[in-house]
Amino acid sequence: MVVKEVYRGVQHIAYSTSITNLDKIISDFGSEGFSIIRRFDTPIAKIVFFNTRKKIGFYGNNGH
Repeated sequence: MVVKEVYRGVQHIAYSTSITNLDKIISDFGSEGFSIIRRFDTPIAKIVFFNTRKKIGFYGNNGH
């Protein structure tokens, strides 16, 4: 496989909150126009990725 482009820079920005506060954070981010692009649970955390490209220039899906 030949890689023609290499993306560098921010991969994601983490935001930590208690599980009881997660729905409020999701609502607040939604109010700012950040839509959820990926969401999953792990044994140690619930993880939510938001599309922030329009407001801050990137989203943490694959580094670009």
